[in-house]
Amino acid sequence: MNYMDPKIRNRKDCLQCKKSFIITDQDWGFYQKMAVLEPTLCPVCRARRRLAFRNERTFYKDACAQCKKTIVSQFSPLRGLIVYCESCYWKDSWEGQEYGRDFDFSKTFGEQFDALNRAVPHMAMIHTNSENCEYTHLAANNKNSYMLIESSDNESCIHSYWLQKCRDCIDTSYAHESEKMYNCDDCVNCYALQYCRNCSKCTDSYFLLNCRDCTNCYGCVNLSHKEYCVFNEQKTKEEYKQFIASKKLTIWNGVCAAHEEFEKFSIGYPRKYAYSQNAEGCAGNYLRNAKNCLRAFHAYDCENCTYAEHVWRNAKDCMDVSTVGIDAQLVYDSINTALGVYMMRCTNQCWNGSNNCDFCFFCGGLSYGFGCVAIKKGDHCILNKKYSQEEYDTLREKIITHMKETGEWGHFLDPKYSLFGYNETIAQEEYPLEKEAAVMAGFQWQDLISGSRGKETIMSASLPESIADIPDTITKEVLACVQCHKNYNIISQELKFYRANSIPLPQLCPDCRHSRRIAFRGPNELWSRQCMCDKNGHEHAGKCPAQFETTYSPDRPEIIYCGFCYQKEVE
Repeated sequence: MNYMDPKIRNRKDCLQCKKSFIITDQDWGFYQKMAVLEPTLCPVCRARRRLAFRNERTFYKDACAQCKKTIVSQFSPLRGLIVYCESCYWKDSWEGQEYGRDFDFSKTFGEQFDALNRAVPHMAMIHTNSENCEYTHLAANNKNSYMLIESSDNESCIHSYWLQKCRDCIDTSYAHESEKMYNCDDCVNCYALQYCRNCSKCTDSYFLLNCRDCTNCYGCVNLSHKEYCVFNEQKTKEEYKQFIASKKLTIWNGVCAAHEEFEKFSIGYPRKYAYSQNAEGCAGNYLRNAKNCLRAFHAYDCENCTYAEHVWRNAKDCMDVSTVGIDAQLVYDSINTALGVYMMRCTNQCWNGSNNCDFCFFCGGLSYGFGCVAIKKGDHCILNKKYSQEEYDTLREKIITHMKETGEWGHFLDPKYSLFGYNETIAQEEYPLEKEAAVMAGFQWQDLISGSRGKETIMSASLPESIADIPDTITKEVLACVQCHKNYNIISQELKFYRANSIPLPQLCPDCRHSRRIAFRGPNELWSRQCMCDKNGHEHAGKCPAQFETTYSPDRPEIIYCGFCYQKEVE
């Protein structure tokens, strides 16, 4: 399907935001296959609703309800939930079926699911097979890492997000097989980069954007196979070294000035309408080895995924999903559902071959489940109660009929049943709301959120400018972010990295540093635009007529090219 000219089957007004959205023939075919109703919310409101159930970065100190040891938890203690450490959660001493209950047709499904969800034990943090990894979440197979989110197979990485097979990285996001990275985003097979974005096979460089196979370069855009370049101009090795020595990159104010200088320089160079490689029939951003993925963001090695973000590793035939992959197939309106799952509707954190499940949360290896929570392995369960196949099929159809009457069937759970406040979740990061607006829209809000302000023991202005002069005692101090004023600490492993790489002590808290990196990636939204190239040498007379969908809104200052004109520009 051509995303610019879809075959529209129906046009609707979103019940939440009132904006118009379309149902295409392709969408309708998928709904038929999944036996769900057409959505009543637009794609953005559907995503917002799902993401209000996903806490990635707001953590609390608590105690395991089983072994009583101190733990870090994604759940606020004020929620009154039963929270287990990872070890106690996976013990054989309890099973989710113990909490099974009958379905009551005098109540809504949501009421009954919520009661079950608040009764079962929950895992404090999800960090499987990790060693010395405090504050890591939604992660696996990591070692000696801290505040590492949605990442796997890394070592010695701190304050980072979506890393795979990386080592010694700090304040880095969406990196793969890279090492010694600082404050970088979307870098693959890179080494010793600082303040770089969208690069591959680059080493020992600063402030690069959209560069390939560059070494010892500074402030460059759209370059390939270059060495010793400064602001896209070729220098000798000696000239390059002198330039780097002249920059004040070892002090915070010097780095801030360099950031501003680079952004002003880079705005004069064209950007490709989307970051995509081998993305046939796709519309979205950050696409690699993808096919027929529409309105997809951060989609790698996947096919036929629509209204999707973070879909990868052979995800196929999925719609309205957030973080779905590793051989996931036929998944609808779900979050973090992966590892060989099949035919999943409105699920949250279901893994390990789960299949034919509806409205199931935190289940692994569950076949034919409806409204289940925390079942480690089982089949034909409704509200965690086991049934025969015939009993299950009959009761499931009755419940679906009941849910259609109450308006609950065919879309994700009502956000009033989330275990998190809107401001604790990734929804706030992608679609920020003030408390009043969030509550009016039906979301919860957490007033007493983790973190502190006004507890700083030392002011940033009183610290030495150079990292070489920062004392070891800084790890015992409490700092305050110069942007949001939230308190934060520097850990010893982090300080060691800064010293080894001559990086100044950051004066922004980890959350603000993360938000700044993510903001550079652009929103998960698309606008129809025309290529801005007007160079006759690019095989068109006057302005290029090519049109496309892009995350760059028309009011942004960047120069946006179609794929053909961009390739001509960088050749």
